[in-house]
Amino acid sequence: MGERVVSIISSVAIINLLLTAVVCWFKSKHQRFYFWLGWLIFSAALAMLNNLHIFLGYGHIWFYHLALGTNLSFGAYLILFIGRHKMSPPLSRFKKIALFAPSILYVPFIIYCWVEPQWAIDTINLAREGKMTIFSTFYNLTIVFYSVGTNIYLLVGEWVAADNGINKHAQKRRREILAVMLVLQLMAFVPFVLKADLKYIILYMPVFGQLYYLYLFVRIWSLGQTESADSMLQKLGSGSLQAKYATIKLPEDKILDIQNQIIRIMTDRKPYLMPDYALSDLANALGITSNTVSMVINSKLGFTFPDLINKYRVEYAKALLLKMKKNNSTIESVAYDCGFNNRTSFYAAFRRFANQSPTQYISDNEKRNLSVG
Repeated sequence: MGERVVSIISSVAIINLLLTAVVCWFKSKHQRFYFWLGWLIFSAALAMLNNLHIFLGYGHIWFYHLALGTNLSFGAYLILFIGRHKMSPPLSRFKKIALFAPSILYVPFIIYCWVEPQWAIDTINLAREGKMTIFSTFYNLTIVFYSVGTNIYLLVGEWVAADNGINKHAQKRRREILAVMLVLQLMAFVPFVLKADLKYIILYMPVFGQLYYLYLFVRIWSLGQTESADSMLQKLGSGSLQAKYATIKLPEDKILDIQNQIIRIMTDRKPYLMPDYALSDLANALGITSNTVSMVINSKLGFTFPDLINKYRVEYAKALLLKMKKNNSTIESVAYDCGFNNRTSFYAAFRRFANQSPTQYISDNEKRNLSVG
């Protein structure tokens, strides 16, 4: 197979994936997991472009660094994508940084290639021959074990939690995505480790990788855009709500089941701690439409979605406010820790759901403790 055929196949795949990544980042304004899905796809496109560049005899050390450094965090993108999709509690700043440790540890190699240009020359020359320096071998194997290990860990986690009764439709979709990705990874990495023919390695991802990522995008998109056939909603008694949700029909037991799932998600996963948590995120986690979720929250819980989120945030804030001195924190830090974007919105929500300001709440509890003592 000639260079021209390899170039055409790879170029088409790279363009398709780059465009898909851009679409993902655009959609991330409404559903945040698309942000990390975009990075998964973008890292794959970078790897393909770097491989093609080297295969054609060009290659540049700085583009090599960019592609390798980006792909070293593939496991991090995957963890954050799945975590966002299933509405897991937000990770601490330290844990987020720890996820990107492989890319951070790549920085010394970049510095070394800059200080010792011969290492950069050797790295590219060997890459053109399908070989690697000891450092390139180490970092490429890190990509293999980190990405495959992460995939296996997440897949096992999805199977273990398969019968928890929450988001079964979305959970089934994640298991499917991770299982297919694991097969894709093993078929790419095993030949790589065994030093298979260079053309196999160069063409495998543009062909099968492109198909997988496009399939992944379509599956995730369909989950957020469609709902099952039994998700037609029941007319409600309230006049204004009945008009708003007139086209929604659903058995009462189904509505109650969705209500219970919403409460369990809020209680167990605390997604309201994410500042940008949206109705579409909750709908996607449940595998139904936003309109359906909105109807259940309005009719069964008696809140709009923003009010429901703020109610949970205020309840969470109450516990943090009582530990302010112990944790050496401030009211502003408590507000941010609870998912509020600023002090003003925190005070407004707290007054609404606690009938007093945060400072009054702290003062009342201190007085109560003194009287008990």
